[in-house]
Amino acid sequence: MESAATTVETAATADERSLRGRWLYWRFRIFTAAWVLYACYYFCRKNFSVVMPMMARTSHYNNFDLAHAVFVFSLAYAVGQFVAGALGDRFGGRDHSTVVYGVNKIERLMQDGHDRQLHDLIQLITSHLQTSR
Repeated sequence: MESAATTVETAATADERSLRGRWLYWRFRIFTAAWVLYACYYFCRKNFSVVMPMMARTSHYNNFDLAHAVFVFSLAYAVGQFVAGALGDRFGGRDHSTVVYGVNKIERLMQDGHDRQLHDLIQLITSHLQTSR
């Protein structure tokens, strides 16, 4: 005859297996969706090397100017990756992403100009930070 403790352990083990199965199912779905979306973004974006010959033909840029543009874009990308990696290591990826998204949201709201109170508050904070240096 089974004791009450054995019955509780069996139920807990069954619940853990069920929870683990659901977790694995959703983990696989989320990973697959993220991978597919990133692949679509990567293959559908317009690459600068595709646009460069058209820019050389239709504008006043020569090959030297376009080479400078490629260098500056590559340098900015590398610096951005380095800084984002250092900030992610220091503050954690979730906190870093939250701050970046928050700053982007505030910038968009300020550009829209619909929220006058937010605009005034940001201007007050900015001016206070500039005068406190």
